[in-house]
Amino acid sequence: MNTAFLSVTGKGEPHGNLPRIVCSGSWLPDMGFVTGALVQAIPEPDGMSFTLCDENIRRYSELSRSTDEQNGKLIQVIFSKNKKSYGEMIATSGHYIVSGGLSIGDSLIVHYKYGYIRMLKAHGMIGTVGSLNDKRAGKTISRIRLFGEWLADAGFVRDALAVAVSEPGSITLTLYDKGIEQYSALVKYVRDNGHKLLQFWQYYKSEKSSYVEIRGSCLESAGFTSGDLYDVYCEYGLIKLKKLELKDLGFS
Repeated sequence: MNTAFLSVTGKGEPHGNLPRIVCSGSWLPDMGFVTGALVQAIPEPDGMSFTLCDENIRRYSELSRSTDEQNGKLIQVIFSKNKKSYGEMIATSGHYIVSGGLSIGDSLIVHYKYGYIRMLKAHGMIGTVGSLNDKRAGKTISRIRLFGEWLADAGFVRDALAVAVSEPGSITLTLYDKGIEQYSALVKYVRDNGHKLLQFWQYYKSEKSSYVEIRGSCLESAGFTSGDLYDVYCEYGLIKLKKLELKDLGFS
């Protein structure tokens, strides 16, 4: 799944009131977006699209007029020497981004293919399944890390235990709060039913934040693999992760 995440930032003085989109990554030249390439940036409902233009454009005036009619902008791929984003980059700013329903601080889901990049505003909490080199297993495995103050607000504080139940396309974490006297019964229940028992940890030095890591068979049983997208539903004592397809997000 060719996807990525980025945020709408700000540009301008004194308050950074111009929305700005910066797209970078080693995948850009593989998709044809090489340094100097001409790109048509068009605002769309709840998003933005970048289309690579023909290198041998004979009627630039027509392309420019078409872009203006769509309230868009013609830009070029640049080469950034910034340590954090070294390589090809697409950067654009201006109030025309607002016409796509975007504003500073919005999170964007990016889907790309050769010659075309589409970005849509992310609604709710959305993440991507990562990977980990498991030396003991001698292979790379998928993993999900959840962290932040929102976990503690939902009861999943440091040292809390949760039962993870995997079903096709989803994983549900239920807080265990019945006391240590029933712990042995809990372990037996988890083993007998093929579930997982997860412990939450303190997130670095922040007393208000906790985190948990989900990996291995728990993800495999639910059909989650590295690069998959998922959304997060949370209420007190319950977290549900649902695997997402591009069509679920508004991509055709």
